[in-house]
Amino acid sequence: MADRVVAIGYSIVAALTLVIVYSWFVPEPGPNELSHFDLVLALARDRVTSIDPYAANTIDRSFSDGHVYTNKAPGLALLGAPFLWILDRVLAIGPLAATRVAYVVHLIATMTVAIPGAIAIVTLGALARRHGAPVTSTIVASAAIGLATAFLPFATTLYSHVTAAAFIVVAFALLTWRHPSPPAAWQCVAAGLAAGFAVAIEFPAAIAFVALSIFSIATTGAGRRTIGFAVGSIVGLCPLATYNWISFGAPWRLSYGYTDFIAFEGMRRGLFGVGVPTWEGLAEILIGPSGLVTQSPFMLLLPVGALLASRRAHGPALVAIATALGFIAYNAGFWAPLGGQSSGPRYIVPALPLLGYVMAFVLRRLALAALPLVAAGFIHVAAIAAVEPKTGPGHANALFAYWLPALVRGDLATTWIADRWGLGATAVIVALAIPIALGLTAAALGLSRWWMRRWAVAPLLAISIVAWGLIVAPFGRGGVPERFRVTVAPPTESLGLVFDDRVELVAIEGPRSAAPRDTIDFDLYWRASAPIDANLVAFVHLVDDGGVPIAGRDGPPTGGGFPTNLWRPGEVYRARTRLRFEVSPERAPLAVRAIVGMYEPGGEPLPSRDRRGSVLRGGVPVHRIGVFRDPPGQATTPAQATFVGGIDLVAARVPPSAMIGGSATIALTWQATGALAEDATVFVQALGPDGPIAQWDAAPMRGRVPTGLWRPGDTFEDVAILTFSSNVPRGIYPVIVGLYTLPEIRRWPMANGVDFIEIGAITLEP
Repeated sequence: MADRVVAIGYSIVAALTLVIVYSWFVPEPGPNELSHFDLVLALARDRVTSIDPYAANTIDRSFSDGHVYTNKAPGLALLGAPFLWILDRVLAIGPLAATRVAYVVHLIATMTVAIPGAIAIVTLGALARRHGAPVTSTIVASAAIGLATAFLPFATTLYSHVTAAAFIVVAFALLTWRHPSPPAAWQCVAAGLAAGFAVAIEFPAAIAFVALSIFSIATTGAGRRTIGFAVGSIVGLCPLATYNWISFGAPWRLSYGYTDFIAFEGMRRGLFGVGVPTWEGLAEILIGPSGLVTQSPFMLLLPVGALLASRRAHGPALVAIATALGFIAYNAGFWAPLGGQSSGPRYIVPALPLLGYVMAFVLRRLALAALPLVAAGFIHVAAIAAVEPKTGPGHANALFAYWLPALVRGDLATTWIADRWGLGATAVIVALAIPIALGLTAAALGLSRWWMRRWAVAPLLAISIVAWGLIVAPFGRGGVPERFRVTVAPPTESLGLVFDDRVELVAIEGPRSAAPRDTIDFDLYWRASAPIDANLVAFVHLVDDGGVPIAGRDGPPTGGGFPTNLWRPGEVYRARTRLRFEVSPERAPLAVRAIVGMYEPGGEPLPSRDRRGSVLRGGVPVHRIGVFRDPPGQATTPAQATFVGGIDLVAARVPPSAMIGGSATIALTWQATGALAEDATVFVQALGPDGPIAQWDAAPMRGRVPTGLWRPGDTFEDVAILTFSSNVPRGIYPVIVGLYTLPEIRRWPMANGVDFIEIGAITLEP
């Protein structure tokens, strides 16, 4: 009994560390996830199965009797609805407009995808070990499936594949746990329940359901165990049948039959888009740029694992292999083998843990030799999970064209550890080693015979719980973290920028300074002045002083889960946009402008007007950022002049002489003494008896970094060029320097009230 408790403890540690990894990133949900989430909302809040109020945020829809439904199987939403009901009461999430949809989807995905996925990986390891698989290869196989296949990125999102895999694994484990002895009656009932509900989660799970049903009959005969499996299956399928009856009028009518065929024309082919498997489809899902073997090259060892598994656990291995082959054949015959902008062969994901079971029987030395292949797979899928588990459009090889470049740039999905502890992109990725190391340690100790294993389980469990709380616990001090609140009070000052007389950009908040290659956040505050019938797209682009793009992002202003046609007039919505500077340090310092605009999908930028009523076209500059390579310093010498506006003239150098009709270069050193609110212009004059004989007016450094962006302590070298006419008489002329503000030409005084300082004299000679 004590050993069993210890083993369970290590299993909990391993599962918890996997949950930490799967909860590490908070990706922005796309149409697939939002379709599931819309049904969660409808069930938990409206007590209906139609998603009419929310359907504008997704294209994954079905239509029946004037109502809109998700075109997904309902099982994942049925699991998520109770959790949303609890979260509403514990965290006060509020209506759809109150909290960022990505946050709520992340919470639901953690409960219904990440946790079941972690349980599936731990279960497959325990089952393989029970059936005689070597310890080392069991650990390698479990880690490989959970962390180095498409299982990882899809465990971070509200897709149904991982959850279906978990229920398939549970059913498989219940039926085969006592192998070669037949399962107990209760195990058959529970296995049938899990297998039936797997189909309610994902329709193609019927492949596993058939394989498990055949195995149940073959191992238990036609007795009460088989009847128990059948009864459990019926109960497991009841939620699906009930949902179909309510939504489409009959238990056997699936949402696939009512899907949006305009958006998914291929679903008309064959049986809901599935036809005869093709060699092209098979190649795409196995060895294409995002294929199974391409992403996870250790899968090349599968034939060896299948051979060894069939010798030690013939029946279970046969079920696992047959199920996996069934999913591969189905996927190869589907009209869209990768399922749209998928990061990989997602329709095979439900069978991946069964492939892991087979892989666990690979010889120990061969498993260790496969570690480099596992590492390569981890790098591939971790890059996907870190950026987003969907490809950017138009990438033939998304790993090298999209995911790895984004990873190198540090353009990652939101992470709790970065927001909570201020870590940079590199540290965020490196820190993943913490839960992975904990999980591997727990797995090794849990499957070993080391005498200290009993005493190590409690400390490891405590460390894992603390790691979860410090790294990925998705709560702020007041419940929902402030950054995920969408509906907010209007800012005190308004930009008054209105797009197409429909949407107002109330304000924008962002940093005034940054370093090259920094990642920065902007908070944009939007307000609809009237109902909006379109899903508008907002863009935030950063450009340098020459208008050259530096960074940018286009997308729904408040995220895809809350499009503009769901906005309520008068409410202010806050949306965060994260951008990374693509500026080399050699170009700093410079000023960068944030350009904001809106457009309808496929259309031109909407016209806008400012608070004065002036009509503007295209993007509108609304914010500036100074990009500095070095931190601000401190003055080492006394200032020659201190201007009240917050700028010191630290040094000035005037050449002793110049030629009449020639020019003279004046060197100036400026330093900011405080935060500057205005942009200053420098004037340099050579004074004659009747006024200036030469004058220079320009922003410091030709306006490369306006003074309004200077940081206290910043020091800049500047030059002014005085050009003298040929009719200026020979003589000695004093040179003065000052600052003024446009457009009213208001000079900046010094403490003594004088608005210029004499910095030297210059002798003009023929």
